[in-house]
Amino acid sequence: MEALRRIGLCLAVSLVLTSQSGLAQFTVPNTFVPGTPATAADVNTNFSATAAAINGKQNLVTGVCPAGSAIQSINANGTVVCQQLSFFGGDGSAGNLTIAASTNWATTPPVNLNFANVTINAAQTLTVPAGTTIRCSGTFTNNGTLLVNTGARLGGLNNFAFLAAVDIYSMGHPGDAFRPASGGSYDTATTHNVQAGLGGEPIPRTTAMTSFNSFRIGGGSGAGWRDGGNDGDGGGLVKVYCTGSITNVGTISANGGTPSILTGGGGGGIVVLASTASVTNSGTINAVGGNGGASFSFGGAGGGGGGGIVVFVAPAMGATGTINVGGGNGGSVATAVTSGARYGGGGGGASGGAGGNGGGIFANSTTPNTPLSGSAGYALSIVANPAFLLH
Repeated sequence: MEALRRIGLCLAVSLVLTSQSGLAQFTVPNTFVPGTPATAADVNTNFSATAAAINGKQNLVTGVCPAGSAIQSINANGTVVCQQLSFFGGDGSAGNLTIAASTNWATTPPVNLNFANVTINAAQTLTVPAGTTIRCSGTFTNNGTLLVNTGARLGGLNNFAFLAAVDIYSMGHPGDAFRPASGGSYDTATTHNVQAGLGGEPIPRTTAMTSFNSFRIGGGSGAGWRDGGNDGDGGGLVKVYCTGSITNVGTISANGGTPSILTGGGGGGIVVLASTASVTNSGTINAVGGNGGASFSFGGAGGGGGGGIVVFVAPAMGATGTINVGGGNGGSVATAVTSGARYGGGGGGASGGAGGNGGGIFANSTTPNTPLSGSAGYALSIVANPAFLLH
């Protein structure tokens, strides 16, 4: 019998073996699912029922794909070709993780984040930096609190004045949003209008549905006054990627920051829960935009930050629980603007929702204009296996 001409692996399609010598075709049921981590032995089991029909050559495929990759195709000589998976639930090499006492990975990071099963106990908090991905080859269960630090911070200058060594009126950082918030205008003449800063442009739903794996920071920061401690930082990003089920009974929080004065609120954070098994939320997930900073004697109030994004991805969905992705409120205008040198309020950072515009000041007026609140973000439930969705 001449050499086998072709081996094809296709999802939900039978494998057909053809010989040039005129023998009948043999259809071999294909139980292997392409795109999942597997060894050659997993593929070869499909040939056991027809080994005699192909002269006893059962083990036609050789090679193994390492963890984090899958069989993409098979060469003519029978060796596998591997493809790196965009979704990787980890190899479990760090073993099981149980948060039995509050832990902060921002100050004490783990050496290896490829866990087997992860459990956060009730009344305990795991704090993570923005942009963290938790991987588990088993399950993830949160009975306590998963707290995500803010991420994006005020960025480049608006080319106004350096008022002090650490006091800078600044542009916002976009985070993962499409456009950063801008600071308002500056004027030393009370006879001129002072313009408000604009809120950031949000992330479209289609982008989040198809490219959530590309998010790296979270919501955008507000623009305006940076004083080293009261900034409207963007809510941070956290991803939980697991081969087993993901269950949230407690609280996951990734809210945008709320500044004290002039600056826009930070856009809400981004929470991605992706499993090749199931996702269930019977607890609470918060990704709320920060409120804008209040007006002050030398500037208008900041706009509210846009609401964040929550994404569930799994072949099976449980309860969706409570999800808060509202936009932040515009800042208070209770304080009159009496200074001769005046700034417009900064815009709020964007995320799933747009950031609100800041408040300006009319000429010859000490009453600041009312800033806008940020718009709400959104939550997505994608019923699909992320191992296939993210190739």
